[in-house]
Amino acid sequence: MLERLAGDGFFAVSHDPWQHGDRSTESPTHLRDRLIKAFRGDMWPVIGQSTPDAMWVLDWITAHHDVSTSSVVAGGFWMGGDISIALAGIDHRGGRVAAHWVDT
Repeated sequence: MLERLAGDGFFAVSHDPWQHGDRSTESPTHLRDRLIKAFRGDMWPVIGQSTPDAMWVLDWITAHHDVSTSSVVAGGFWMGGDISIALAGIDHRGGRVAAHWVDT
């Protein structure tokens, strides 16, 4: 999705949410199963920690690139959508969200 957005002329970035990707100590399958099984106890803390991380990504983008915060759209699929909504609620520099839930 980032390549598609960049190909359409957008400055598109992403980060690994807390406990995901390079920041994880478990396999993606185990992580997914654990988070879904204990949504309140495990998923909400991941979203809670990843939201300020997303703010720091926005800080970095605006400090190092010619990007106006008025043009920022936070977006994501599944948990990334939740993080984007939380980000818009606590950081009004962007204020637009494109969140999508994929039903599998």
